[in-house]
Amino acid sequence: MFGRWLEGNSTGNFDLTVPLYPTASDREFWDERCDTYYVSEAEKYLGYEWPLIRATQYMEIKKSGNRRAQENPHFARRTALSALLLGEIAEYKGRFLPDIIDGVFAVCEETFWGVSAHSGGMPSVTARTYIDLFAAETGALLAMVCYMLRDKFTEECPRLIPIVEEELRRRIKEEYLVHTDWAWMGYGYPVNNWTPWIISNLLTVYLLTERDNDKLSRAVDKMMYEINNIYTTIPDDGGCDEGACYWAVSGGCLFEFCDQLYTASGGMIDFFSDEKLRRICRFEYKMYLGKGYFANFADGTPKVTHSMAGLIYKMKLRFGDKQFGTLARDLLKNDPEREKMTPGVERDAKIKRRLNEMMYRKEIENEDDISLAKTDFFARTEIAVIRSNRWTVAAKGGHNDENHNHNDVGSFIAYYDSMPVLVDPSCGTYTAATFSDNRYELWTHSSDWHNVPNINGIRQPDGKEYRADSFSLDESTVNISFASAYPDGVVDSVRRKISVDDAEVYIHDSITLSDGGTVTEHFVTPLSVKVTEDGVLIGDSFIIECTSDAKITVDHVDFEGDEKLTLYWKTDKMMRVGFTFDVTDVVTPKFMLRKI
Repeated sequence: MFGRWLEGNSTGNFDLTVPLYPTASDREFWDERCDTYYVSEAEKYLGYEWPLIRATQYMEIKKSGNRRAQENPHFARRTALSALLLGEIAEYKGRFLPDIIDGVFAVCEETFWGVSAHSGGMPSVTARTYIDLFAAETGALLAMVCYMLRDKFTEECPRLIPIVEEELRRRIKEEYLVHTDWAWMGYGYPVNNWTPWIISNLLTVYLLTERDNDKLSRAVDKMMYEINNIYTTIPDDGGCDEGACYWAVSGGCLFEFCDQLYTASGGMIDFFSDEKLRRICRFEYKMYLGKGYFANFADGTPKVTHSMAGLIYKMKLRFGDKQFGTLARDLLKNDPEREKMTPGVERDAKIKRRLNEMMYRKEIENEDDISLAKTDFFARTEIAVIRSNRWTVAAKGGHNDENHNHNDVGSFIAYYDSMPVLVDPSCGTYTAATFSDNRYELWTHSSDWHNVPNINGIRQPDGKEYRADSFSLDESTVNISFASAYPDGVVDSVRRKISVDDAEVYIHDSITLSDGGTVTEHFVTPLSVKVTEDGVLIGDSFIIECTSDAKITVDHVDFEGDEKLTLYWKTDKMMRVGFTFDVTDVVTPKFMLRKI
């Protein structure tokens, strides 16, 4: 799409000076839209002691694998600055201005705007101006603060804006134009969510601060070329193999890039008639389970913490699809950003999304209740969702080298009344091990902790060759064949049918082992587990029954204080039920999951 556009166009032929947002001084606009929530959040940071970011905190990732040592103060600063900016926009009395000035100055003094995991520890001289995900986000945040409060800074601290503009020039704009060697740009390298995530923020920086039309045009044309590299890799069905959480910073950022160009050009640069872009955006509501939960696979979390309501509502405005409006309303009611999180670990620097939420909050609140389709199916991505009365099931095929991959071919999740019963555990807080050679030794990433069978004690390996043989949806039944997800010679065939009716979820497997052996079917849940004569009780309200004789085992893994897992699953451990079968040739267990 972007490549075709560049064949006959250049952004230098368009006026890109239409403001992205009204500034804070436009009180006729903001006074009608402000929410006292933003003022109360900003008040938490009055007199804020901006935390130091120490060299030894950068070094900790090499020493112990701990990313959070440096990330905690990094994100705490940006969370505070975002909250203070929103509070000042809402109130506009100058009450938060001294803390904002201190915050902007503190961030400008940082050696590196990114995180230790992306600089290999203490940033080298050359790494200090590398644009990673969070350097780009930082640039966009500082550009937005100065844009929204320029008149206030001019009165109170006129030397601050030139400092910010110089840092943006040195760290972002000058570096971006001279580099084609950074992998996320896609010049000979495979791309992933880094590309739209970074570029959507770079566009914000340029649109808000670049006054040289030639540099602006060259930068935006370069962005168009690079973002086209990720657009072309997305399947035609619009699916995101990383799940809904990472869609927020991949497909969601792709939309955000288009939306900023549309706004800045006064609607003259318009990509919203593109059907693939529509499908990419619709992925998010097709994966929605209700009450803030999404079908999650890979490293994706079951809830999305990227201030989504405003972004999703913008999609309704651009595409004219009312489902985006209803999802925005449901997300606003179930926003995990407003749940209690440990101070200092929030990642709330996506300032454009928070501004969109402020701008459209009243309209979002007046949207209809959400109503989701009975089924949603992504043939290329191999994800299916089935909704029947109060049960919702999502299943996946795919392969074991997907983006942010877990070894989970053939896995599924089951929710009742939009609450988790059988789950994909997601991933814990990232450490150095998460993206190391030991990635699949982490329990969250292993097939043993997903709802798939272990065969003769052998788990699914990682690698693109370990994949589903077939994946289809027939009315309310998912059919998956995935013997190829296991090493050669381990199993002859693995066929799974998952179906749902108003009362139960049915899992019917057929596994062939020509040389015999054992099969252990795993079911993972954050709820309590108890084995009874009638079956396995899940929580206080559900039971799994099996039609075949099996040895039943129950074990668990402790979260060990992992705040990310505890936040989403509301518990301190994940439970696992195992049904083990002795197999001489073929085993055909049937499982029923029902409410009691």
